[in-house]
Amino acid sequence: NKGFCGRMGGDEFVIIIKEEDYQGNFEKMLKAKVDYYNQRSKDAFKLMYSIGSAEYSIGGTVTIDDCIRLADYNMYEMKSTYKSRKEMEFYLK
Repeated sequence: NKGFCGRMGGDEFVIIIKEEDYQGNFEKMLKAKVDYYNQRSKDAFKLMYSIGSAEYSIGGTVTIDDCIRLADYNMYEMKSTYKSRKEMEFYLK
């Protein structure tokens, strides 16, 4: 099982993957794909994105809805950090 991706609405998506698949690999892969597109695109704009993540444990006290709300909050925090810039740069750990 590689995970799940679904559209929440508008331009927001939820992606559910195992922790070992996430460990920075997902963000690095997404950044590489967006950079690749932006470098080759002749569009007048560049693709940008914000990521908000949260951890969910089966049998834990946090519900899936709580987890999605936390990830959404974290995404908007990232978005507001870069809001005044024309391009977003993501610095990965």
